[in-house]
Amino acid sequence: MMIHRGLDLFLVSWFVALSTLVYIVGDILASRFSLSPIQGWCQRSYWSNKKEYEGFEKHKNELAKLNGHKAMIERQGVAKPSAALNDLSERLRAAYQRGEEFVEMGDIEKRFGVAVPAASQQTYPSFPFRANVSSA
Repeated sequence: MMIHRGLDLFLVSWFVALSTLVYIVGDILASRFSLSPIQGWCQRSYWSNKKEYEGFEKHKNELAKLNGHKAMIERQGVAKPSAALNDLSERLRAAYQRGEEFVEMGDIEKRFGVAVPAASQQTYPSFPFRANVSSA
């Protein structure tokens, strides 16, 4: 009786293990070969590992078909930082190379004597910049 019960447990455990394995393999195959339309579009993009990208216009039109309306993609110029911001960046890089930590620098604009022109957008609220020193 004990041998028969042990054999049943053995067979059931193998059945469960094989069923689990078949389920996992089936799930992987289904996930791999049944991509959504947007996933397929992403795989054909410029940044994909595959080399199926056929140019910006075709890529944009395929996105428009997926969305159901014309894609509006605006190309803007390349942002160029001001001379003052470049100078501040170089001074910060030099401070990092000396081993100084950013948080311990205090008001970096005042420390390095650089007046960065006002931005058209609100600045990111990080401590060392003058706009946020008084509120911190």
